[in-house]
Amino acid sequence: MANAISVQLAEEIVTELNRDSAQSKFSQEFTATRSYAPVFKREDMSQLHVTVVPKSQTQELMTRGSNSEDNHDVFIGVQKAVDPDSLLEIDALTKLTEEIKDHFLGDVVIEGSEFNTTVTAAVIDPIAEPDFLTTKHQFLSLVTLTMFVFK
Repeated sequence: MANAISVQLAEEIVTELNRDSAQSKFSQEFTATRSYAPVFKREDMSQLHVTVVPKSQTQELMTRGSNSEDNHDVFIGVQKAVDPDSLLEIDALTKLTEEIKDHFLGDVVIEGSEFNTTVTAAVIDPIAEPDFLTTKHQFLSLVTLTMFVFK
């Protein structure tokens, strides 16, 4: 039995991120993972973490019939310990986050026999979470991808 569509989307995003990171298509190399609760030990934060998390699913009827629009949101979190006063370090992570957003916008994430999906929106919010910077000395940024799923 296949996983839920949101899980399949998250897994495909992880696969694409890792493939393209290995091919140096981003300014920094990383290994993306999938999680529902991306919590890391303080000592592990010196390493760059890119985590894909299924966020939400919205289904809306488009007509009186059975036609519906199915949208899935997925978070891509970028986290790393930083010196909160180092603009250079934070700027580099902000650039990576923007590269990830730009990489997926308009992309066909899955083409298969069951369904196809296209990224229709990509938002970065927050660009750099101020509380994490000041209290944890960590960079945290979230890319939200909205994907239209059609069957």
